[in-house]
Amino acid sequence: MLKKGGLDYHWSMQKREDELLESLMEFFRPHSRILVGPGHDTAVISEVPTRGMVLTVDAQVEGIHFRRGFLGLGEIGHRSLAAALSDLAPLGALPLTFLVNLEIPNDLEKKDVLRIYEGFKELSDEFCLSPVGGNLVKGTRISLVTTVVGEVPKERKILRSGAKPGDLLAVTGELGRVLAAFEVLQNPSKFPLISSTERERLSKKFRQPWPRIKEMQAILKIVPVTSAIDISDGLGLDLARIARSSGVEIRIKAEDIPISQEVERVAHVLGIPKWKIAVSSGEEFEIAFTFPKEHRKELEKCPFRVTVIGYVKECFVPDVIIEIEGEESVPIGDFGYDQLSGWKSS
Repeated sequence: MLKKGGLDYHWSMQKREDELLESLMEFFRPHSRILVGPGHDTAVISEVPTRGMVLTVDAQVEGIHFRRGFLGLGEIGHRSLAAALSDLAPLGALPLTFLVNLEIPNDLEKKDVLRIYEGFKELSDEFCLSPVGGNLVKGTRISLVTTVVGEVPKERKILRSGAKPGDLLAVTGELGRVLAAFEVLQNPSKFPLISSTERERLSKKFRQPWPRIKEMQAILKIVPVTSAIDISDGLGLDLARIARSSGVEIRIKAEDIPISQEVERVAHVLGIPKWKIAVSSGEEFEIAFTFPKEHRKELEKCPFRVTVIGYVKECFVPDVIIEIEGEESVPIGDFGYDQLSGWKSS
């Protein structure tokens, strides 16, 4: 399904373009559900009657979502696929395959394009999937638009609109490392006391984020989830989407947010509370979810880090509020990454 579209790439002749397409098709792995794969204008996937198809798309654009000075080409590929796969996680969906629309600037060579595709490998191995096709286009910057095809049991409906007063709010993992890493990478001279080990720990999540698909599968076996969202734009902004969809107020306790020591150190240098980094950090790809409070004890059976950080209550106007010990509560529904502006920490 990789299409040439009559484009004339900088590495010239049609023959060279065909060679690139043939090389990219080597990343496809046969799958029993994929009846027609790369090499055609469309892919054909067989359906299972008890499952519903899930489709999602995500864009990673140079200069907006990443800079080549901060990331290698393989890391750019990894992040683009991780971002798209992460949309499946809160639904409890599993991926089947994906397609990539790749915009290629003049300074990339064939080996560079292959490096981007090699960045898919770790996630492809983890979730037993491969690209089923896509499109190539000449452009002025690297841009990957990744479409993921997945599936979910038809009886499972985990929506943003399911949060109920009395529910508890929990998150997987820890928050803040992505934004903290971005700050350190952007202004390294401001953080002379941040060690190389700390920088590496901060940047790993920034360079190689991981969708919490398997974690969500485990959570669903333990507690009845009423609503969920992946944290892609920041905890504040993303929880506001649940609050508005459900018609509720979500309250977070600042002291309960899981935050690493490295993030605390970055917050100290910046002169801001550590919770501001945690609730503003985008592309974390952790899962925030609500569940009935009577199941809290069961959640402790999770074999990975899950932290209860707040609760849901009735309201007149949906909002997300953070409760800070010894201080006034603060609305944080607009804390996060705004696609039309940039990082927002207050």
